[in-house]
Amino acid sequence: MSLLALDTVSFSFGARTVLDGISLSVGQGEVAALLGPNGSGKTTLLRLMLGLLSPDAGTVTLGGTDLRRLHRPELARQMAYVPQAHRETFAYRVRDIVLMGRQPHRPFLGPAGAEDRRIVAEALERLGISHLAERSYTEISGGERQLALIARAMAQQARIVVMDEPTNGLDYGNQVRLLERIKALAREGNTFIFSTHHPDHALAVASRVVTMRHGGIVSDGPPGTLDEATLGIIYQVKVHLVPVVEGVRVCVPALHMEQ
Repeated sequence: MSLLALDTVSFSFGARTVLDGISLSVGQGEVAALLGPNGSGKTTLLRLMLGLLSPDAGTVTLGGTDLRRLHRPELARQMAYVPQAHRETFAYRVRDIVLMGRQPHRPFLGPAGAEDRRIVAEALERLGISHLAERSYTEISGGERQLALIARAMAQQARIVVMDEPTNGLDYGNQVRLLERIKALAREGNTFIFSTHHPDHALAVASRVVTMRHGGIVSDGPPGTLDEATLGIIYQVKVHLVPVVEGVRVCVPALHMEQ
């Protein structure tokens, strides 16, 4: 049974159509990568999934219930959002950033209890950042901030974690470390939906790759079904998918192969 489903969803900003007739469903435990170039509609699609936007046509359902019928606290208990890498204005401790994930489970402005603090400590431990708990969020690295935001999502105990280009702005080492954490959490049964520009990131961690261009879905299937022709369509460049070890491929621009 699908956990999150979009049925013939369309959305426009004024006269500009951004998404046109999108149908997509994600099941429990899947890691779905939305892969496509700038302007393909990935971020808008994520915002519709989160209930931050309402479709002009079609429906978005969570567990069979239209998102428009769910109150924000109820929706927050089921879906967590990890934005692109950013810096907070206020120097909250990392522990306090993660504790914010417990708010949907408490009365409005209610104090954190022992159970909340236990869940936060567990989330920090799972993400391997317990040593950062008392550090200022504004003083840690971009990769560490993204891990803190994922820890916040884990503390939220949502069934689905939605991430908008989670590696954006991170150096190569932090990109790899972040992808490793996502893959490890997925093995524990967590459901992830993330957008990316990078085919290699989708191939590395996703159980399913949805390619997009001009507001529509070009292909949808396991990473092993992603082919060079599809990548050529969505990016308008020639690329090769090169096997590096058994069952693992990387995307290489054709210009490297023609030297």
